[in-house]
Amino acid sequence: MKTSLHKYFALAVLAALVVTVFSCQPQQKEAAITVDLSNKKLKPEQAKKISKKFVTDIESLFQAQDSLEYYKRLLKEVQLKAEGKDPAREEMTEMAMAKNKFKLSVSSWYSVDELQSYINESIKKADTLGYSVDGFRIYIGVFPDEDQYGSKKNTLTTFITPTGVRNVQKGSFMMLPPPSSDDIEEVDPIEYGGQRDPPDAPYGS
Repeated sequence: MKTSLHKYFALAVLAALVVTVFSCQPQQKEAAITVDLSNKKLKPEQAKKISKKFVTDIESLFQAQDSLEYYKRLLKEVQLKAEGKDPAREEMTEMAMAKNKFKLSVSSWYSVDELQSYINESIKKADTLGYSVDGFRIYIGVFPDEDQYGSKKNTLTTFITPTGVRNVQKGSFMMLPPPSSDDIEEVDPIEYGGQRDPPDAPYGS
């Protein structure tokens, strides 16, 4: 009788251990959500075309600005001479005050680890702030022409920021319109960091 009780007790302990071990195992993650991206993808030929068009159009704008500045300087020179002033001296003063055009940059590069880390960190921080991240927005900007920005000063750049909505308390009887997705400014954006600095070559080159 004692032997049977011992066997039953041993089996019960073993079963409890098995349940405990499996309950402590990390839960398997659900399969990643698959989104149909077929309508959002570009053919390499299309990507090359739109990338080169960006470079061409920006360079054309710069050239047009240079031409406009050239004719404005000619007109200014005529006016200054008519007023009996020294055009060369006035031009040096204006050049010192002029704002330089930014250096062109046509791409931004992020490593897989950087992107995944930023996405995970953004979602985690946004959650603690009461937001639900629903996407990421890419902005275009230009670094100020200041020495503190090093090689990136006065350079075109892009940066990424999470977007989302503030979580709404459940159980409300009020019929509210769905919130709009805005930049989550409490989470710092990430700016490109590597390879070809600044990356001024168009896609495919």
